[in-house]
Amino acid sequence: MELLRGEIALASGAAADAAPLLLAAARRLEPLDLALARETYLSACGAAMFAGPAGADDLLRVGRAVTALPPPTGDPRAVDMLLDGLALLITEGRRAAAPRLLQAAGAFAGDGASIEESLRWGWMATAAGNALWDDDGLRAVCRRQIEVAREAGALEQLPIYLIALATATARSGDFAAASSLVAKYRTLAGGMPAAIAALARAAAGPPPTLSSRSTFDCAAARPTSSWRAVARSPSSSISPITATRLAAAPSRESTSKAWRVAVGLAL
Repeated sequence: MELLRGEIALASGAAADAAPLLLAAARRLEPLDLALARETYLSACGAAMFAGPAGADDLLRVGRAVTALPPPTGDPRAVDMLLDGLALLITEGRRAAAPRLLQAAGAFAGDGASIEESLRWGWMATAAGNALWDDDGLRAVCRRQIEVAREAGALEQLPIYLIALATATARSGDFAAASSLVAKYRTLAGGMPAAIAALARAAAGPPPTLSSRSTFDCAAARPTSSWRAVARSPSSSISPITATRLAAAPSRESTSKAWRVAVGLAL
């Protein structure tokens, strides 16, 4: 019951509500089905990340629970690599997590992830590149997942990767290419029946902050304009007011702001 309630909450965009439900479900599943428990922990991790500050405690609980799990039997799946890498990122930091995250990103960028894993977890594989500032790896994951989604007819997933590609491309300074990707997103999103898209998103389990078209549109408006602003007028420091706002902001927004400030400092 907790697993079903958590998946419904995640698909509907209530990430803060979904995280503790999925965490509890994963713990119950550990002695019954370790593979399913690991998948449920990954769902809980995704929900906690997208919940922002409200999910911080749950995120730490997920990381600690996963690092305490026995290793998967047989060869690890792509989803196992991703889960273990994120757990190490949460509990021990980037240096410890980097090898596993790079391995997971490589699996989702190539043939190391099954079609089922790609359709269900590909959106979370982009976290590996973002965590390591590996835009080349992020783009490789997105291109592979776009290919898989097209071949599977899962066109409702394409906007997730187009926006991720646009953001990574904008970070590199290629605003023309980033704008082209945003235009492709808008064309695709504009022609997608809302009811069909909502059903498909619920089945696939996409990131909760991208569970509505209005959120997609907000994300699509940011990549090029935000990074162009950084290029024109880089910040010299993060003011106390900005730091306070970042601490209170949702995770995606605060991370985006921090990236822009950091790039501005480097320009």
